Amino acid sequence: MWTGSTRDMLLGCHPSVNGRTALSSDPMLGERLARARKRAGLKQVELAVALGDRYDHTVISAVEHNRSSLRLDGAVAAARTLGVSLDYLAGLTEDRTPAVELAARLGAAEAAVTHAAVLRPDYSPVQLVTGGAVGGGAEGDADHARVDGYVPFRNDWLARHGLDPRRCSVIAVTGKSMEPGIQDGAVILVDHQRTRRRRDRVFVVATPDGELVKRARRGADGWWLVSDHADQDRYPPMPWPAGAAVRGQVMWTGRTL
Repeated sequence: MWTGSTRDMLLGCHPSVNGRTALSSDPMLGERLARARKRAGLKQVELAVALGDRYDHTVISAVEHNRSSLRLDGAVAAARTLGVSLDYLAGLTEDRTPAVELAARLGAAEAAVTHAAVLRPDYSPVQLVTGGAVGGGAEGDADHARVDGYVPFRNDWLARHGLDPRRCSVIAVTGKSMEPGIQDGAVILVDHQRTRRRRDRVFVVATPDGELVKRARRGADGWWLVSDHADQDRYPPMPWPAGAAVRGQVMWTGRTL
């Protein structure tokens, strides 16, 4: 059996075996491994095959009888093969369900609650988008964004402003350049159908340096991106970057007062 320092033994693990972390021979590990293997209808030799070349039925038997240990990669392979979680094998929980399955169930439950909350006859859901590049303005780069939920908006308000909720998204804003109208940490509703530049409107603009929330201004020398902040020395106007594209027009903002 592998040995380690007194501290490692008290922690219940050995630092490494050939550069790989190993789980110590804990009574719960052996008991849980045997129980899960039998529940899965596998023989020790069959489980050993699934765990890889360094394992055989004698090693599995030794682990189940608390005479040997599992390397971390072996424990992961065992959990995957037996359809249980590492926490279950380690005796940290009675629930055998793998963490990835628990996460999927939780996500589905949260989505169901979200949809139930927003799918009222007088409301429509708008996707809440997070992730992606920040670039001094909007979170939610189109190449890396993900939908994390939905925000309800009244149908009459959407209709009054000509908004199709299926073509809109709610995203978070970072930075103070658009204060006081759009504060750092506020969320904005973006209409992705409105991609034509309009003077003095606020847009989410994809630039080579990331996505920015700026006001569009047109001067004698062309289009500019302008901040609303009073300190124009700190947040100076910038010429419209070459290749920049409008992701959508900002139609609403929500913030904490």
